[in-house]
Amino acid sequence: MMIRIAFSPMFSRALLGAIAVLLICGGRADPAQAQDATDALYATDALFFAERSPATGPRFTAMGGASVAGVGDYGALYSNPAGLGLLDASQLAGSFRSLITTDDGSYETFRDDETSFGRTTLDRTRTGYGIGNAALAYKVPTERGTLVLGAALNETRHFGRTLNFRNRNQLSSISDFFIPLNDEVNVQRFEPGGAPEDLLEGQRLVTTDDAEFLVDFDPDGNGQINRPLSFIAFETFGISIDPEFESGENDASAFLPVVAPGTEFQQVGDVSEGGTLQELNFGGAFEAAQGVLVGGSANVTLGTYDLRDTFEEIDDLNQNDGTGGTTDFRSLRLTRSLESNLTGFNFRFGLSAEVAPSIRAGLTIETPTWYTIDEESSVRLQTDFDNGDRFVYGDDSDEDVGRTTFDYELRTPWRLGGGLSVQAGGLRLLADAIFVDWSGLELNDNRDTNLFDTENDLVEDVFDPVVNVRAGLEYHVDALALRTGFAYQPAPVSFSEIDEESFGENLSVQGADEVDERSRTYFSAGIGYELSEQLSIDISWMQQRFDDRTLPYVATNASFVNEEVSRDQILVGIRYHF
Repeated sequence: MMIRIAFSPMFSRALLGAIAVLLICGGRADPAQAQDATDALYATDALFFAERSPATGPRFTAMGGASVAGVGDYGALYSNPAGLGLLDASQLAGSFRSLITTDDGSYETFRDDETSFGRTTLDRTRTGYGIGNAALAYKVPTERGTLVLGAALNETRHFGRTLNFRNRNQLSSISDFFIPLNDEVNVQRFEPGGAPEDLLEGQRLVTTDDAEFLVDFDPDGNGQINRPLSFIAFETFGISIDPEFESGENDASAFLPVVAPGTEFQQVGDVSEGGTLQELNFGGAFEAAQGVLVGGSANVTLGTYDLRDTFEEIDDLNQNDGTGGTTDFRSLRLTRSLESNLTGFNFRFGLSAEVAPSIRAGLTIETPTWYTIDEESSVRLQTDFDNGDRFVYGDDSDEDVGRTTFDYELRTPWRLGGGLSVQAGGLRLLADAIFVDWSGLELNDNRDTNLFDTENDLVEDVFDPVVNVRAGLEYHVDALALRTGFAYQPAPVSFSEIDEESFGENLSVQGADEVDERSRTYFSAGIGYELSEQLSIDISWMQQRFDDRTLPYVATNASFVNEEVSRDQILVGIRYHF
């Protein structure tokens, strides 16, 4: 399982999912604090999949999604199904999508507590193409009133995004994060020849000239490695035993990181995220009374999410040369991957009424979306040394520590919406407000109904209700339609609240206060043109902007990567009226 707010939308998901660890805080963090971080991150995972675009289809996208009052377009299935009843004719439509995502990552690291190496900023742009949507709306012939049935497939969320960052560091290393917590491992020291000869699963024996060390990564004896990443790092010499360790001491102190404290080295990160959410709609609308339309839709969400991130540390100055208490470390590369498949369903109902001449008002209610999420994750670690030795874990099929499969359920909150539209000649103004109480998010695991109790309590305590707003304008001049819009989706929880739950006052993380929330702002514009009585073309542009942050690893004095993200989407659509 993985998450997406306190640490990055991308990296934090790998941190929990791919590593398959239920303890996010490494280094010398306290176990209780580590569990607090896990609870906070699991909670934000629910929000990650529940968020979605304010609009689909070229016409509604150009108007910022504002359409709850009722607009005669197949996009009504996604906003207010009652709007289908305003169609003048049956409609067959589809669109092609182009998406450009830019992620500016800023990474500041430190030589010591007060001296910075400076801030490096790297820009990465990712381009994608695909089908935006496809739809069919059929206006049923009636003697009186209106009846319209429709079906559509809409892309509602894009995950595609790439982040790069690099800088020098002398204050913290990811190898600090590899060290297990005290309750995750047991280490015993024996005189030479005194250690048990028969080792159990999860146990390793280290022999030096003066002693033998029995390292047990399954101290509970339940057949499970308590900290997979620590085990993998131990197998590849990312961490090693301190030969001065004595039994009875703090077990975590038995380990030394491969990167010696105080040495200067290069850090390089690359994070790639992909996938989409698609919503399949089946619905209809009818005229319940003069000027009053009622509609509903049944909706199935299908989606995939995939992530691959690579983090490297390189001893390019050779300060780790095997002398002065260092190893002859050359480089390490940690690669984590995660694949998620999502299936969900919900229902959407709407009302649209003419409340005065040229003025329409609309109401919508949307049930929770019930998701089933299946995930697979894996981790690979490679460590290289100056003498040419290379140690790798994760390539062979029998190296399955860190490979996990997990499935769980997610229920999103109810959504309540209201909208108003005003028509004045060829000009139409629209405004929407959508209420979402994010404290209603809920995680569930069928195999243990109590598994997510702490996370669900956390959501209820710190996630706030929000009101998403949308505004749009459409102006018709003969066969030409000009459109523009705006949307804003406030964040239901701030990073500072997540930090408080994750770290408390026990862990110092650099740059934690530079980005405090991930609210999303959308700007849009577009045109439509009637090529004939039956054929029209629509073109729209929408830009999404938000700030984010990524924490490559959790250790004292680790640094956030602060991000500025923008997504520019262009939709080109055709509508055929019959």
